[in-house]
Amino acid sequence: MYAPQQMHCPMMQCPGDTIRHSHFPCSRRGPFNVHSLSDVQRLYQSEYLGGQLTTVEGRPLRRFALNGEAAVALGRDNVGLFVTGRSSLQGLAYRLKKLGLRDCGGRWVTVVSSKNTNHSLRHFYFGGSDWETPQEYESTVWHDGTLTFCVPEDLRRLALPDDGFPAGILMVDGYCCVHRHRFGYVDKEGRPQNRAGEVADYRARHAVEGWLPPLVLFTKKTPAAVERTRIAGSLGLECFRYLT
Repeated sequence: MYAPQQMHCPMMQCPGDTIRHSHFPCSRRGPFNVHSLSDVQRLYQSEYLGGQLTTVEGRPLRRFALNGEAAVALGRDNVGLFVTGRSSLQGLAYRLKKLGLRDCGGRWVTVVSSKNTNHSLRHFYFGGSDWETPQEYESTVWHDGTLTFCVPEDLRRLALPDDGFPAGILMVDGYCCVHRHRFGYVDKEGRPQNRAGEVADYRARHAVEGWLPPLVLFTKKTPAAVERTRIAGSLGLECFRYLT
């Protein structure tokens, strides 16, 4: 989680509750039927998340772009992308905004680590400044462009606009906390939680011929500073590749 400010304020019409179809050809095409790996590859009609693949220690390996071929390989091998180097939630919001503008045959499900971080990300995503206190919203599910935002608990009942298919999971977890909330964890009200399991189960429900929607983890942490195997396992992944 990032460390957002908290504040209680009246509910009002929320930005991002509706999808601005005029800017997104993929939204006008309607539902995209995905029944095979060839259909999966058609989901990715441009390159996403270009960057530098590195070792755990940060040594550069080669350039990488998440295109159709790479997305099929990641989902087939069940390998996640561990993206580090984002110093602020505001900077990440800007990057996600750019991703939401790209044409796509599916939707990117953006899973935010907590309700408070979800509110703060939404604040920055729609142009809020860092000196303003983020508004709290009644719902943690919101949509813009090709992106749908939620928290892990929303995934079990998440309905995508236009009956869309998840092209992938973009997970915002600044301090790599979600994996800790798995077996035996309870919230403040004493209710059992399995937040990492919600992510793993959601991917499994959208499996196609052994392929799972790829998962991209955005975090402030470096790979060497976290329990990589435990995090990957809790999310249902075999392992991570590292991207800066």
